[in-house]
Amino acid sequence: MAPDLITIADARSAQDGTILIQVYQAEVPPYEDEREEDLPLTAKLPPRDKSNTWWSYRVDFQDAPCALLDLGEFGIPEAAVPYYGYKDRLTDERGVFNVAKAKRITLGEDPEAVLGEDSGNPLA
Repeated sequence: MAPDLITIADARSAQDGTILIQVYQAEVPPYEDEREEDLPLTAKLPPRDKSNTWWSYRVDFQDAPCALLDLGEFGIPEAAVPYYGYKDRLTDERGVFNVAKAKRITLGEDPEAVLGEDSGNPLA
């Protein structure tokens, strides 16, 4: 069990086959003796300005294991980029996050994945 990662099966889960995943971002200390441009993109995930925040993702049941791995402490940090950086873009009109597309972005297989204009950081 991970204390900062939970899944919730609610009434909607029974109706549409989705599950709610929530990830807690604790208070993050400020960078010390590090310049932001020297840090890899993944060092900024989740965004540091969102301390003490629960991030919510509604996903299809079959995608829940992949999402839990991507967001959990045992996933590779790069897998979190689409979840935090492209959350709005990968969430459809029903409020369901597209885990398969997030995986394609992580693997560099999605040509539509356009990084932020500033520094190549979708979180910028």
